[in-house]
Amino acid sequence: MIKKFNLDDIIDVVGSPIKKNTMSLGIDVAQIKTGMCLLRTDDKFLYIEGLYTLIAKKQKNTLHQMVDKYVHEAVQIREQLEKDSGKEKQTKILIIEDCWFGKSVWTTKILAKFAVIVYLVFKKWATVTPDPIQPTTARKRVGFKQDTGEWHYQILADNSRKKVWDRKPDDTKDQIYDYLAEELGVEIDDEDLADGFVLALAGLVESEEIANAEDAD
Repeated sequence: MIKKFNLDDIIDVVGSPIKKNTMSLGIDVAQIKTGMCLLRTDDKFLYIEGLYTLIAKKQKNTLHQMVDKYVHEAVQIREQLEKDSGKEKQTKILIIEDCWFGKSVWTTKILAKFAVIVYLVFKKWATVTPDPIQPTTARKRVGFKQDTGEWHYQILADNSRKKVWDRKPDDTKDQIYDYLAEELGVEIDDEDLADGFVLALAGLVESEEIANAEDAD
């Protein structure tokens, strides 16, 4: 699967320079389905070289069984990634979404473990490995501006305030779909793969964090 887009058009939408002749792998780590996107640039175009999904088997597996399965599938994807990347010598950037801290301690522990696994497996492919990035930071870096809706505060009898919606925003995932399709011309109808694309693109945008990682590596 290779799709290409005019690089100047992408730069106009993102609003920042994009690295040329570079590959970037974005990994959206999730408890059940991890989405990955491989992007490549040359002097004129941005290419989607591959989209990959890593499924973690929940069922009745023990934690170690889940981890073993995750490692096995991650290695298989890396091997496919190496084929898709070709033998060209290019800068290869690995961008992993930072662990999401929710209300479930179990989920947080799983995400942290999976994030470490993908780092250890895919750093063998990468030449640049910046620190994990928050999803909000990645979205901002690629020019996405989230609609947060409109509201006002109602003063209650006890002088406390209640938030009242005048207009509720669309779900963030739906907003990202729309942004990719309408602004960038990228049609990806899977939220994990769409997040992987955003992460990979964020890795290609010129930034201080990426520059520092290049110097470190």
